[in-house]
Amino acid sequence: MQKIIQLIMLMLLAAAPSLAKAGPLGQSQEGGQAYTVQAEDSLSRLAAKFYQDFDAWPAIQLATNAKAAQDSRFTVIKNPNVIEAGQILWIPDPDEAQRLLAGYAPADPKLQPLTSELLAEFETYIESARQRFEIPGAAVGVVQGNQIVFAQGFGVRELGRADPITPETIFAVGSTTKAMTSMLLATLVDEGKLDWDQPVVEIWPDFKLSDPEVTSQIRVRDLLNMSSGVPRIDLAWSGAELTAEQTMASLAELPFVTPPGQWFHYNNQMFATSGYIGTLAAGGQFGNLRQGYVDLLQARVFDPIGMSSAITSIDVAQAQPNHAIPHDFTLSGEVVPTHYHADPGITPAGAVNASTLDMARFVMTQLGQGVAPDGRRAVSAENLAETWQPQVKVTQNMSYGMGWFIEDYKGTQMIWHDGDVLGFKALIAFIPEANVGLVVLTNRIISTGFSYSVRYHLLELLYGLDFEEEVKYEAHWDAFIEAITKLRAQLNPLVDPNEVTPYLGNYSGNWRVELRDGNTLWAVRGPYEWRLLKATGAGKYMINNGFGIATPLQFVKDDNDGITMTFQLTSGEVGTYQRVD
Repeated sequence: MQKIIQLIMLMLLAAAPSLAKAGPLGQSQEGGQAYTVQAEDSLSRLAAKFYQDFDAWPAIQLATNAKAAQDSRFTVIKNPNVIEAGQILWIPDPDEAQRLLAGYAPADPKLQPLTSELLAEFETYIESARQRFEIPGAAVGVVQGNQIVFAQGFGVRELGRADPITPETIFAVGSTTKAMTSMLLATLVDEGKLDWDQPVVEIWPDFKLSDPEVTSQIRVRDLLNMSSGVPRIDLAWSGAELTAEQTMASLAELPFVTPPGQWFHYNNQMFATSGYIGTLAAGGQFGNLRQGYVDLLQARVFDPIGMSSAITSIDVAQAQPNHAIPHDFTLSGEVVPTHYHADPGITPAGAVNASTLDMARFVMTQLGQGVAPDGRRAVSAENLAETWQPQVKVTQNMSYGMGWFIEDYKGTQMIWHDGDVLGFKALIAFIPEANVGLVVLTNRIISTGFSYSVRYHLLELLYGLDFEEEVKYEAHWDAFIEAITKLRAQLNPLVDPNEVTPYLGNYSGNWRVELRDGNTLWAVRGPYEWRLLKATGAGKYMINNGFGIATPLQFVKDDNDGITMTFQLTSGEVGTYQRVD
């Protein structure tokens, strides 16, 4: 079962970069050494480890490919973004790496015109991919300059019903909200209300991190660029029903795992705090920060751009007649309608709901360097462009700016961000050189394979490249389905009421464990509900759905009859909670 779980974790983590850990080294030989790839490795992180230079990764690819022609232990690296755990690489010594890099000159792809024929092919691909990845519904938009040249709905708003997805359908867009927050702060920099390099303590004197020395060093940009050194700790807020003020105060309890400014660590609490800091700088009041942020977002982003459907309230979103229903995914491969989820404490990091048409208007404003679709300037070109500047390296060809990923794909720059709220997946992207942008919204969890395949398919169409990425994501999806099928066969969907009775009740961290009709066991936290399937062993279960899918969970009894519920998510986060009644 452990091998199956590892495969599933690799699928779920395919688009979630995290800090690499050192792997085992082979014995040194003349000119270099063999190296066994670990699950967390990427070429750029290996280059940083061996050469202290992220950008030296082509040396490893070139050296490994040369070895593969002579030694069957090595395999050719066709795509530098894809190396597999267990694969053998050749790490050239520094002198050889420099020699290889001196002769390295990747070919530049050539831009093709965005014709009606190309868009027709793109539309056909989207629908085939939607069916391939079993997505209930999707809405896709393509913009060129200040025009929407393609906007189409695919599939249905809810499985079992005929209501179609349209370009006007409202979806939750998750962490693409971050790009909107960064634009909001850019307008405040324009007006001199704050500065990117201003220490946060100058705006909010009560700002505190777990290290007092670091606290005074953190600038506004450091809240936005994912390089604070604080790791991803979503369990601290997800379903905990924190207020904006509680979210900000919780930063003092989060650990540092690396020095600030050196490594990429995606953290929602830090980013949400940037929106609230902007609110304070604009005159907002502590105690009313969430609403103050929402009002600023409306006045400085939604209204100037003309995003008439965009809203942060899930109640208002669901009151609209044309809204998508979110869908969960289970270990049985079922796609199940669920309900909207919200975590108000991190609103600036992921609370927006909007249509594809309005998200397209936002992307058009990026391409217009701050000029909205109606021709009016919403933000200065200078400060908007600052949000796209690489701040910290993520992989060999990707960095993070402020609310945006900046990726070099075979010589072409793509600026993008995606977002996940339970039951939804969103992605926005633009290619400055081509003056083209993309919006992909879906209504199912675990839709990364679909949305990334669509993104790369458009890029590869535009530049006449081979369709490599979609093949990779299709293979990941097939392996994922095969793995969960094998895993599910080892689990019992029903539980013994007598066995689980000691586990029922309230736990620390706002959790509750419930036995429901039909002898099903559930772990519930706020709007999040995980069904637990019985695994082999006392107190051992497997999470069946949601962001915890395929995560082992265990109940442990201590000598005083106390019960602890513990699990480790695919992100590496560990949850440990004690029963309190």
